[in-house]
Amino acid sequence: MKEIFKIKKMEQQYHYKNGLWFSRSEDGSVKIKQLKNNGKDGETEVLFEVTVDENCWASAVSSMSKKGESDGRFYKALEFHNE
Repeated sequence: MKEIFKIKKMEQQYHYKNGLWFSRSEDGSVKIKQLKNNGKDGETEVLFEVTVDENCWASAVSSMSKKGESDGRFYKALEFHNE
């Protein structure tokens, strides 16, 4: 069964493209989801959704940097995320 909901304005959200959204929770975790507008009164279908904790997010961000997680970049990414 498809999950259908109405989009609500969330704080600290970012839309990349093709319905891919990132939102930050108060606990520091990041929710990643892909939405598809079905054209009915603003209803939207959730195609997928995953939540990563703040440590996983910092690891992903620092791992994708040119020099990776070396030289304390994980801790820098975590600090930046939590400021």
